[in-house]
Amino acid sequence: MKLRNGQVAAITGAGSGIGRALALACARRGIRLALADVDSDRLEATAALTRAEGARTSSRIVDVTEREQMQEFASQTLSEFGACHLLFNNAGVLILGGAGEATPRDWGWVMDINLLGVVHGVEAFLPHFLERGREAQIVNTVSLRGMVPTVRSAVYCASKFAALGYSEALALDLEPRGVGVTAICPWAVRTELMDHQEERPTGVSRISQEYIRELETAARTAEIDVWMTPDQVAELSLEGIEANELYVLTHPLCRSLIEERTEAMLASLDRLAERHPELPRS
Repeated sequence: MKLRNGQVAAITGAGSGIGRALALACARRGIRLALADVDSDRLEATAALTRAEGARTSSRIVDVTEREQMQEFASQTLSEFGACHLLFNNAGVLILGGAGEATPRDWGWVMDINLLGVVHGVEAFLPHFLERGREAQIVNTVSLRGMVPTVRSAVYCASKFAALGYSEALALDLEPRGVGVTAICPWAVRTELMDHQEERPTGVSRISQEYIRELETAARTAEIDVWMTPDQVAELSLEGIEANELYVLTHPLCRSLIEERTEAMLASLDRLAERHPELPRS
């Protein structure tokens, strides 16, 4: 999808991190903005920055877990701007911990935001996008952890694998109908996902300081600095949208991780074929 001056982008989770960076990257391209977040102070800080870039901007407090609020966000966006061309389902949260440590409240919180928040965004804006046809794109912020798991991240990975599968299925359904889909799958990004833990809902686990220290130590001692800024992710994302890429991967270094997972699957199929020559094969 070609990005042009005057288009409209709706962005959830716009108050910080990748969401704020996407808003600024769009603003610099002359794209008008409908911004949403649950935190009013951070949301208005982003809106002030995009307006300073000259972008016409509206903002709305939205909890993506509430379907009705996302419907109202879509209605407000269309009422104010008359159209929407880009939907960035970007709101997301992070839980880290060992196997079996997550509580039912943790599971519900992460799945409601990281998966159902995306679903609610799509359902709210899709009717308008189907009318727009080729000038519409759904962009879901997923993660490399939606492709390749890592330790102490079962809940987060489950939500992101689901969000990626949903995005891939959407792409199959919507491509014939003229709506594009892009899944942003960044690896190591310096965002605020581990900050503001005091703002988590009652009953939701906090990330342990021990694990945060482990991550910081690993980052300091790594031979290669793999950490990327949100601004870099945003620019790569807009490049991917213009190229109509389904996947926006941010780190060439992650190739080996994806290959290892794929090779393990293929090796399993090879062993199956050896054990059961009677099974059909292509």
